[in-house]
Amino acid sequence: MPILLPLRNFLRARRALAPFVLIDLNGAVTELPPPTSGGLWAKLAMRSGLLVESALSVQGLRASFERLAGDARVRGVVLRIACEASGAVYQSLYAEIMRFRATGRRVIAYAESFGPFQYYLACACDEILMPPSADWSVIGLASDYTFFKDALDRIGVGVDVVERVAVQERRRRVVAHRFQR
Repeated sequence: MPILLPLRNFLRARRALAPFVLIDLNGAVTELPPPTSGGLWAKLAMRSGLLVESALSVQGLRASFERLAGDARVRGVVLRIACEASGAVYQSLYAEIMRFRATGRRVIAYAESFGPFQYYLACACDEILMPPSADWSVIGLASDYTFFKDALDRIGVGVDVVERVAVQERRRRVVAHRFQR
């Protein structure tokens, strides 16, 4: 029996795959997968591939992209986008798609409805496909910055700021009255 396992793995590796792999981003997506319950055996089964994660995560997508980038049979990925996440998670997904595209593989986005964040994610792909009956709910992407320096000067409040790189953007909003280069 142990001799048949390497033969089966060899035959599986030679099997032709479709040139594009479908990845379904459906439901809630988080940065990290939820902790596995079930103890050591569940963790070992998850790591060996016998048990598949049920929750979508950026970390899981990164691992999938790394496996697909290492497989010469795969020419690209079709992402079916129907997920919900925070803006930060969409930025992480965008970065992972761009990293996968840098390997020379194509990424095609498919969705039946687009909101602003789903469209942002689709813009990381090489091509966007949607059926004629798709729902397009993108009004636009915008961001607003409020500067407080002039208002604080009017009421006579001064600000003493200790600079740290991580909070540099917040500091600008308090001590500046416009963006500086």
